[in-house]
Amino acid sequence: MNIQEEFEKINISHAIKAKPASSLIEILRSLNIEDLLSITSEWGIKSRFNATKEMIIKRFLRHILDRKRIECVLVITESDEYDLFLKLLDKEYIQDNTLAYGTYGYLMDKGIIYSFYDDYRIFFTIPNEIKEVCKIIDNIYLDRTLKKNQLVYKYILAFINLYGVFKGEKLVEIFNCQNNEKLTIEEFTAIFNKYSSRQQPFYDYNEYIINHYFDDENFCELELLLEKTANVSYYIPDRRNILKYADSSYFEMTAQIIALKDFIIKNMCSNEEFAGYVVDDIELLCSMEEPMQSIIYEFERRHIFFKSMEQFNSIVPFIEDVYKNVRTWSNRGYTYTEICKITGKPIPKIFNEPVEVLINNKPATQKIGRNDFCPCGSGKKYKKCCGR
Repeated sequence: MNIQEEFEKINISHAIKAKPASSLIEILRSLNIEDLLSITSEWGIKSRFNATKEMIIKRFLRHILDRKRIECVLVITESDEYDLFLKLLDKEYIQDNTLAYGTYGYLMDKGIIYSFYDDYRIFFTIPNEIKEVCKIIDNIYLDRTLKKNQLVYKYILAFINLYGVFKGEKLVEIFNCQNNEKLTIEEFTAIFNKYSSRQQPFYDYNEYIINHYFDDENFCELELLLEKTANVSYYIPDRRNILKYADSSYFEMTAQIIALKDFIIKNMCSNEEFAGYVVDDIELLCSMEEPMQSIIYEFERRHIFFKSMEQFNSIVPFIEDVYKNVRTWSNRGYTYTEICKITGKPIPKIFNEPVEVLINNKPATQKIGRNDFCPCGSGKKYKKCCGR
């Protein structure tokens, strides 16, 4: 199944199976009570267990048809979400079978955007009643607030991708050094709390903002990271480069990564795009300081096998060079090469554990890769969704 077919399949599963409608009341009445309760719960509206469908609709209409409440939703939209919202305000509907769920899912969950599946086509619309409320929104205030919120949000994403864990005060300090419009810690906290009301790849804990990698399974690693970085200064790129890290799939294409990719293309896999996927995953594993065995598995799960131990031994120095020159959380964004130049200490031994290598064999198991579709059904690649 290609990416367009996957998006279409996901969109159909979320769409109302009917002709597109423009009346909010008509749309709400077409939903089953479970879907209605799902939307109202997004707004914190509680309903009694014996509430009828009409009672739920009536309460929801009173709640959502409020300018300030809609503004509160819009000021934490991402750029592609807000662009779609603006397009739908000016149209009866947009027909698009392959629109990414991540572009409309948040506003759909809030009951602002609805989709319909009719005659093999998918339609997206904003009901007329909501459009009327949006006519009285203060667009100047909204645009100004949204612009700053989105910029702060990009800094948060960049920091959790580059450093893994940080304090809000540090972000505010760097933000104010790199931007003319200043940010107070109170403003930052308010913006952070607003975005935290949505599902995010980060959370706050004991004054720290933490990458969701440190979940229950990996939480023990957090204390080790905090201890290791206690006296390490931050690697701070300029504004243009630091914001690149807001994209969870971004990494610097270093000379070492290029050399590794060239070796793979010449010796193991002639498909340049496929080799790029392998190198992408290897870069991530090196940045997370994973063992060599995990890196070797990235070849095996794609059915790229070493022809001999000699070939494996030939690639190891290329992988070690990548490892020494990727940015790591344990070095506060510095590479091992950079941190050792700063401290004058030698680069530590990279790989010293035994490695099991399959020679001309097939792997026994498979796992999801960063460039595979996310199993959550968002339609995004794993690295841009749950794998962030």
